[in-house]
Amino acid sequence: MATETSERQSPVNGSTRPRGVNILAPFNYPSGLSESAHSVAHSLAVAGIQTLCCDVPVEQRTEELPRPLHPLRELHDVTLLHVQPNLNFEACYARAGMIPRTDVYRAGIWYWELESAPPEWAQYADLIHEVWAPTEFIARALERVVPTPIIPLLPGLKLRSIPSRPRSQLGLPEDRFLFLFVFAMSSIVERKNPLAVIEAFARAFRGSERVALAIKVLRGDAHPTAFRQLVRAAKKAGVIIIDQVMSREESYALMNACDCYVSLHRAEGLGLTMAEAMLMGKPVIATGYSGNLSFMTPSNSLLVDYRLVPIRTFTPPYSKGSLWAEPSVEHAARCMQWAYSHRHEARALGARAQSELRSLFSPEAAGQRMSDRLQHIHELIASDRVRRLRPFEADFSGTPGLHSTNLLTRIRIHAKFHGLAATARRILEEGRRKLTGQARCTRIDRLVNRPAMQHTAAQ
Repeated sequence: MATETSERQSPVNGSTRPRGVNILAPFNYPSGLSESAHSVAHSLAVAGIQTLCCDVPVEQRTEELPRPLHPLRELHDVTLLHVQPNLNFEACYARAGMIPRTDVYRAGIWYWELESAPPEWAQYADLIHEVWAPTEFIARALERVVPTPIIPLLPGLKLRSIPSRPRSQLGLPEDRFLFLFVFAMSSIVERKNPLAVIEAFARAFRGSERVALAIKVLRGDAHPTAFRQLVRAAKKAGVIIIDQVMSREESYALMNACDCYVSLHRAEGLGLTMAEAMLMGKPVIATGYSGNLSFMTPSNSLLVDYRLVPIRTFTPPYSKGSLWAEPSVEHAARCMQWAYSHRHEARALGARAQSELRSLFSPEAAGQRMSDRLQHIHELIASDRVRRLRPFEADFSGTPGLHSTNLLTRIRIHAKFHGLAATARRILEEGRRKLTGQARCTRIDRLVNRPAMQHTAAQ
């Protein structure tokens, strides 16, 4: 059963509010950002910090859950904006259906993959008081551009139950040593570099060994040219391509079925799939560069040599001339050969990584890191040393179901996006409960953002 945190006097204006955190993020959009946002909320809950979570829609028509007919207000004195500055950052409050308060301390949580963040991100520095960077690599990239305090805070990561399925159910060979790489085509194919994984595999094994490589692709149909190139290279090397939508549990089952995970990325902000594989106890071969070095070391993984090279052409969102890594395919091939021929040592390497990452990424450890930072923030607020920010966009006219001055218009727009039945239920629900203020905000948080609902320590 959920419990509420105790109420304390707000240091901002002397009012009494629960000390906690508002989180605005694309909770309901299936993506790495959504996973990260849920992890942040969970880690804060484990630390005993109350949260008010509000979804920021990425695409209006992909929303699965109804949104409120009336605007919300920030309940707590600190807000985390887990929204990328290149994704309508200034409109995130409007899209979430929340009216920004003027007396809230705001921190962004931003990801980036290259050594320097885009210069245009500097324009958002006066909308936030600080940025939480998930890795030291991201922190250095942001510090080069964004003139506001950058705080490195490694996130939490805890795998849900890890299912075990026979490889035959996954379309994989049972009698082979299996390498695996997983990526989304929308995450910039050139950066993820799957062709290098195929080339390294082809160099490492000449066809006589009992070995296989599978590459799981997400949204291959969205990038047909690059996907066709990948399929041709895979067919030539005898590599298995899996192009289908999988649930999180199915993806975990796939990863759990492999013997070794490989990523020859050119750059990563964090490296989520590598961390997930290591948490499953898998030996991981990966480029020894960028954000994955926050948790990968020569003692818990096989790091591949690389050289820094300029990006030859503009590859949105990455500028021509920016630097990223070119991993050594030859060295990667030797690492794959070692993992195949030294299986006992490879499993021991994976077990060591699992032990280290369980401690490093535990929700308890991440929650403590964030709790310590929040304590410092509250001290800043109490000492009246918080700078005034530029106000966020407050025009809600483009947000479905929100803020039309006429109630009938609000109902009509809401029904257009969510159907008459859902709208009728919402009207009856709000009318029956007559919710206002904090109680209404908390109630809507539970109803609207499920499963991104209010997180508390005891569940």
